[in-house]
Amino acid sequence: MTEKEFSQALRLGLGSAVVKLKNSGNKTAYRDILLRCCLRNISYDWQVEGTKGHYLYFAICALGEKGYFEKSVIEKFLTRCEDRLFNQLLDILTCFAKDGSILAKDALIAKYDYFLTKKGKLAKGRIDEGGQWENVACALFAIDGFSAFKRYAADVGELLNKNPENQNVLYYDGVITEAENTFGKKRTQAFLNKMCEKSDAIKSLMDTISADELSQKQYRENRKTNY
Repeated sequence: MTEKEFSQALRLGLGSAVVKLKNSGNKTAYRDILLRCCLRNISYDWQVEGTKGHYLYFAICALGEKGYFEKSVIEKFLTRCEDRLFNQLLDILTCFAKDGSILAKDALIAKYDYFLTKKGKLAKGRIDEGGQWENVACALFAIDGFSAFKRYAADVGELLNKNPENQNVLYYDGVITEAENTFGKKRTQAFLNKMCEKSDAIKSLMDTISADELSQKQYRENRKTNY
């Protein structure tokens, strides 16, 4: 397999590239090609197929040199990245963290803290920082457990409580769905219902989500009427 063929196989997410890495007698020959693919978005349609982050992590493991990649991926992740690349890097680092990497976990927490320090002044557009923050939080659910969800709900709720008009901090209700999928709907809703009575922050979060759901429902009904 030539370097060009190997690079194309990686971009297509083919198993042949991973097999090549496992069986190659000179794995360093493909190291820089794999790193370039990690640091650039290689999904053709990430909204349909998702990112290739998990696949790239498989390739990294096949190469057997995790340390060579982890630092570079972290450095890129901590910069401002457009959404497609951000989510690819996030998936790679989540795999590292699930396998016990403290460096990867610390990078996820550092990115979470970065979004929090912006105090609701999050970019919206090709770089959707509200969505990125939510994705980092959801990744931490699987690593830090229910405490990560409680922290995110309180942090976002506090920002909404201080400024209800600043809804860039919340990307619909995807984070609630992810929490229900990870921890169970009963546990998630029991926590939110209980805390709505005790915390103005959690109440603001749930009020914003309810208002958004109502707005989306009205939008769908309007489309039916118009057509």
